[in-house]
Amino acid sequence: MSSQQQRIPELKEALAQSFEAVLEYVQNQDDADFLRRIDKKWSTGRQLDHLVKSVVPLNNALRLPKFMLWIMFGSSARQERNYDELVSTYQNVLKKGGQATGRYVPDQTIQSEKKELLAKFQKEKKKIVRNLDLWSEQSLSTYRLPHPPLGKGYPVPSGHSCAGRNICIENKRAQQKS
Repeated sequence: MSSQQQRIPELKEALAQSFEAVLEYVQNQDDADFLRRIDKKWSTGRQLDHLVKSVVPLNNALRLPKFMLWIMFGSSARQERNYDELVSTYQNVLKKGGQATGRYVPDQTIQSEKKELLAKFQKEKKKIVRNLDLWSEQSLSTYRLPHPPLGKGYPVPSGHSCAGRNICIENKRAQQKS
């Protein structure tokens, strides 16, 4: 196994841990906090809905033949970014008013949807970990997918699910302050 290919299990483990952190956080959150908005930000329920809506197309893209991704999105001449750089860029875009658009805007959630959203997120976690078996490290670095607020040219996978973990952690801190 090449050294590049050895990084795929690490990526799968990191993604699985990020998904699990979100799942555990939401599962342990009481009903009122699941629906509570803080400082005009999305509730945890809406954040979870957004993450589900974001990871579904990523999983669909991971199953496409790679030449289709190249035809649809090309490849990027941009230097590959590490996780911390990607999260920093994403947070800066949000600070400047960047928002989800179109199909990625979460619906208003109600308490009865909590189990359904958790089940969908768990299902997508299993898919993304399984779908990564179809990819080499080099392919993940070569092919790009668009990220609506960030633009074209982000490596596959975009890291959105890892950023979701940070969103839930930030929401938890905000709740502790209030």
